[in-house]
Amino acid sequence: MTASKLRVPGEELGLFTDLYELTMSQAFFQQGMSATATFSLFTRTYPPNRAFFISAGLEDVLEYLGNLHFSGRAIDYLRATGIFSDEFLKYLITVRFTGNVRAIPEG
Repeated sequence: MTASKLRVPGEELGLFTDLYELTMSQAFFQQGMSATATFSLFTRTYPPNRAFFISAGLEDVLEYLGNLHFSGRAIDYLRATGIFSDEFLKYLITVRFTGNVRAIPEG
């Protein structure tokens, strides 16, 4: 793989999500919910006067997922919010993407 094109240091990519997702993750964690999850991104309708879409950025998304983790600095930031338990923060340190990505080709 070539040098990263991502502008944010790889060690901080774990914070590229919103607080809602992290608080929901903590709720699932506290309830012992750890089954495989599926996420889909799709379009219900085309915008007016458009009958096509262009897919772009798949390589960047795959690089992001491959580098996804929570650095010590990110954990410190999340701890400072007072929202997250120590147990959940310890779990976040271990998080890595282990799934599969299915996507239409770019272009």
